[in-house]
Amino acid sequence: MNVHPGDILFVWGDSFIERAIEHVTHGAGHCAMFINENTVCDAMAFRTIGEQSLDYYIRQASKLEVWTDPTLTDDERKKMCAYAKKLYGNGYDYILIFLEFLHFETGIDIDWYKKNDKFICATYINEIAKHVDRKWTDKVNPAPVDLTNYGALKRKYKIK
Repeated sequence: MNVHPGDILFVWGDSFIERAIEHVTHGAGHCAMFINENTVCDAMAFRTIGEQSLDYYIRQASKLEVWTDPTLTDDERKKMCAYAKKLYGNGYDYILIFLEFLHFETGIDIDWYKKNDKFICATYINEIAKHVDRKWTDKVNPAPVDLTNYGALKRKYKIK
């Protein structure tokens, strides 16, 4: 597989939260960042931020795509991985996931909300990108679809 640290895995999955997100956003229900070819890091409900094997998503997901920022340097990719690991152990932001549903269903602005020690998958990925001065979305609290729609990331290929 041709993945690099810092590439992003977008997941269309089978969990209740992923399916609900996919329904309201019309995009991926989850995203994670590659640390190496077989390991991603992510923020996922019911556990702290940390690593997950790619095999887990291959077994669980209905669809997987790898996206990349083609302008990232190798040094920036290393910095992203190091920063991602510094955030391991932080919690999942259940309030934000609720606010995301309200945002997509009603159109209300949720950019006023920011919890610096808790994340959902896309806010975690966006925080990592901002660490190397990348703008992958114009949203303060992005959903996975906001990362794919903004235009900074490019689709590399479909795994499944």
